[in-house]
Amino acid sequence: MTFTRVAKELLIQLDDMCQQVGQERYGEPLEILMNASIGGHVRHCIEFFQCLEKAVVHNENVSYDERKRDPRLHSDVKYTCDIIRHYIDSLDNWSMNQHLTLQVSYPYSGVKNTLLETHLNRELVYLIEHLVHHMALIRVGIHHKYQDIVLPKSFGIAQSTLKHIGHEA
Repeated sequence: MTFTRVAKELLIQLDDMCQQVGQERYGEPLEILMNASIGGHVRHCIEFFQCLEKAVVHNENVSYDERKRDPRLHSDVKYTCDIIRHYIDSLDNWSMNQHLTLQVSYPYSGVKNTLLETHLNRELVYLIEHLVHHMALIRVGIHHKYQDIVLPKSFGIAQSTLKHIGHEA
């Protein structure tokens, strides 16, 4: 299984979940998520894909700190699903061995604009792990508030955990 395939499978689950949640509930603040919304978590994840795509297409540094924070991504479920489907369709066109430079900053610890060598495969692994983490939070919100939504058993659960419990993704 390639990293592209894993990412696409997760994005398909995310798209399906967004469609089930629907427009009315997508941006609703949920107390159990510290008043974040499902849409807010989805926006956060999609913006990481956008940052990586920008670096790949324009041969720029990857900087996850420089997200656009597009309000439509956490408020408009149809718009968001269109963006998710864009990544489902386009990931196969990315050159996975492409070398990249990651720009990171931890300004409150004195680390500013440090550049690290990386490559697209490594960054896609990071996006997969990041996505699973936020899908786990979304799962908590859905389980708490929207019991009518049916999620796959693997939604928001790390592959290593699925392997440990003997569940096929």
